[in-house]
Amino acid sequence: MRKQLQQLIRRRRRAWFLRCQLYTLAGLHLHERKIMCEQCVAKAVMVVENVIPGFHLMQATQGSRHWKKGWYGLVEVNDPTLVFEGPLLQDPTHGWSDDAINAMAQDVQAALGRYDESVEKLEEALVVDAGTGYRIVSACMEVGYNRKDDGFIHYWLMNYMVTMAKLASATAK
Repeated sequence: MRKQLQQLIRRRRRAWFLRCQLYTLAGLHLHERKIMCEQCVAKAVMVVENVIPGFHLMQATQGSRHWKKGWYGLVEVNDPTLVFEGPLLQDPTHGWSDDAINAMAQDVQAALGRYDESVEKLEEALVVDAGTGYRIVSACMEVGYNRKDDGFIHYWLMNYMVTMAKLASATAK
């Protein structure tokens, strides 16, 4: 029994040592208890500060455990509250009448298909716990989301984020 216990202790120490080495290679220093935030590991860049109140829209420039390279994240503090693949696409039929939508050209239909695929990825990411969902919906409502007029939040949020990203890009130039 004592021998088995000693072997178990040695295996755990070895596993801890290997984990520390792997984390050190990744820029994390587990043995010093300096674990970097997800935002730092992913080397996320700001796309829009406060895209909705309390949430920054950021994009990972390097992959991390939960945030893949090129993916977007809504970040409250250091770690993303949610991440989604993107791309950020604007609704090509935003503001159109029903008649105009029914008569849309093939290229607009293709763009609408790409937009729908992107929105579906955001919808999957928006499946969060009740508290997080409440914070996101409340923030959206603060900047103009109205469930009756705007419909599903994931469609509204995608279009809003793209609009804000274009505004931020235009003012930066």
